[in-house]
Order: sequence, then structure tokens, then C-alpha cells
Amino acid sequence: MPFVQARISKDLSDSEKTALQKELTAIVKDELHKPAGFIMVGIEAGYNLWLGENRLENGAMISVQQFGSANRDAYNAITKRICDCLQKSLGTPSDKVYVTFQSINEWGWNGQLF
Repeated sequence: MPFVQARISKDLSDSEKTALQKELTAIVKDELHKPAGFIMVGIEAGYNLWLGENRLENGAMISVQQFGSANRDAYNAITKRICDCLQKSLGTPSDKVYVTFQSINEWGWNGQLF
């Protein structure tokens, strides 16, 4: 079950959040070959982001966590697609989008580990 946590510095309307959730789900579904029904997305809009002393007025920090791991090509494809998505939908420049990946070995759900 991948989890995508999007921290966006811009305020977003509910419809923008829903559209972003759908796009992030599609990206992870396509690149990690996971069913959409098992992809969790969290969106924090209006998030305060700084890089050094500079506040990112239109920036994003995206974390992708997944049970197990993927190869570097998949992570590169996800990064490019997320940057393209945020540029197109929110006007966020790619050089203000940061994406991290974390492989999780132990993931619990429904009272037990997978």
C-alpha cells in the first residue's frame, strides 16, 4: 500500500485537492503497478515550506512511501510525472518540487503486519 504525502505551500480549493489526489494516485498506480484502491494520498495545502532562509511561496514536498521497494527508473518516472503534474495544475515550477521515496519493510493494517 503506497502512501503519497503532498505538502503544498499554496492554498488549494477542495476541487484542486481532489484533482491532485486523482493525479497522484494515477502516477503511483502506473509507475509502481499498484491497484488504485490501495494507494493512500494525503494533501496538506497552505503548508509553510522554507529552503534555507527562503520561503517557498509556490513549492511542494512530496513523500512516497511504499511497502517494499522499486527501481530507480520507476522513481525517476514518478518524480518527472509529479513535477509535470504540479507545473500544469498548480503552476509550481519543477525546481520548487522535492520528491522523496521511502521503502517500508514492516507495514501494519487491520491489527496485523502485511
